[in-house]
Amino acid sequence: MLSHWFTPIDNTLSQLASNYCQILHEDGKDFPVLTHTKLAIIGFDKEFSDNVRKHLYSFNNHFTSLQLADLGNLKSLDTEFSIPAIKEILDGGIVPILLGAPGHIIQKLRRRLESEYSTIYYIGNKLPDYHSDDKYEILGFQRHLCALDRIAELEDISTSSMSLAKMRAYPFIQEAVLRDANLAHFDGNAIKLGDNPASIESNTSGLTCSESCQVMKNIGGGHSLKLLNITNYEIIDERRQHASSITIAEMIWYFLEGYHQKLNDHPSTTSNDQLQRFVINTLDTDAEIIFVKNEISGRWWFVSNDKEKRYHACSHEEYIEASRGDIPDRLLRYLV
Repeated sequence: MLSHWFTPIDNTLSQLASNYCQILHEDGKDFPVLTHTKLAIIGFDKEFSDNVRKHLYSFNNHFTSLQLADLGNLKSLDTEFSIPAIKEILDGGIVPILLGAPGHIIQKLRRRLESEYSTIYYIGNKLPDYHSDDKYEILGFQRHLCALDRIAELEDISTSSMSLAKMRAYPFIQEAVLRDANLAHFDGNAIKLGDNPASIESNTSGLTCSESCQVMKNIGGGHSLKLLNITNYEIIDERRQHASSITIAEMIWYFLEGYHQKLNDHPSTTSNDQLQRFVINTLDTDAEIIFVKNEISGRWWFVSNDKEKRYHACSHEEYIEASRGDIPDRLLRYLV
């Protein structure tokens, strides 16, 4: 029973939450039935989670048709306690939105799930600790905060990682990378200090609130998303926490907008008459690069050169670059 893992949301938040959530875990009521639920908000750190809820649920709701649940807060901060509950929710086809869970919980989850959850998409200003068998795509890291040898090591476990500067210079590639995200973790330290003043390790440089909201919208609009976790290690200062909670709440709002506006345009679920196929034969390699464009949405994918022939999101600009004979490095990594 999932009720074993969760405490209900506070009564003071229930009325606000009802403006967004069709399903609530409320005090004095049985644990809700989650049939037809698409997304479930789950608090890990209660203070952080409830502060974010207070602001999120005060925003205008543009997604009344979205089947959203708030399951309250996990009873324990111990990751081993919480993983069975999160796994049960995932197995039910529901996307958990975790508030305040530590990053390593995603690593542990990944090792207990099937291969379809193989990659962690991590947004942060530093490189997380990882093992040689981990698969990461890391976005937003700042090079002056990362050891040079670790940046070099990242190339061995990543195909599409992007520094903060690259994210800003190539937003169309960022959108394509995040469109493929399945396990997504957003560390609040990726946000600049001015927009996230309670964060312990934010810097004067970093993603703005607007950029962070766009990142979250890109994640929400992806085809493969299974889980989202947002963490912000905060200074104990009520005024700063208030400002940071507003920023995190805005990010979740734009994630919900991205999810609500999601396009069912992935080649694996789309009829062939909506797809246009492009083949590029390269001179430098024996590889044949196949691109697919959805004529209705205008979005692009390329096909990896492995046994599964998997589709990977890409941008129109990357197709143009490849058609000119200059194949982007991140595409080549899927082809060799």
